[in-house]
Amino acid sequence: MDGINFVQVGGMLVAIIASAAVAKQQLKTLSNSVDIIYKKISDLTADIDVLQQKDSATETSINTFRDILSPTNLETRAREIEALQNRINALRRDTDSLMHIHNSVHPTINKDSG
Repeated sequence: MDGINFVQVGGMLVAIIASAAVAKQQLKTLSNSVDIIYKKISDLTADIDVLQQKDSATETSINTFRDILSPTNLETRAREIEALQNRINALRRDTDSLMHIHNSVHPTINKDSG
C-alpha cells in the first residue's frame, strides 16, 4: 500500500508541477498580451488627443467664419462698400470735371502779370 500511495503522490506532484509550468507559460503569454493591449491603448489615447486638438482648431475656425459671414456683418460690410463706391464715383466725377475744365493744357504765365 505504501508503494501505491507513493506512486499516487508522485503522480500528483508531477501533475501539479506540469500544471504550474503550463500556468506560468499562460501567465507570461497573458502578461505579453496585456502589454501589447496597453501599448495600443496608449497609441489610441495619443491619437484621440491629436484629433481633439484638430477638432478644437476646426471649431474655432468655423466660429470665426460664422461670425464673419453672419447676416449682420455682411449687411454692415455691404453698406460700407456701397458708401466707398459712392465716394469713389463722386471723386471720379470731380476729377473728370477738373480735367475737362483744365483740358490738359497749361497756359503760359507771364512773370509780369503776377
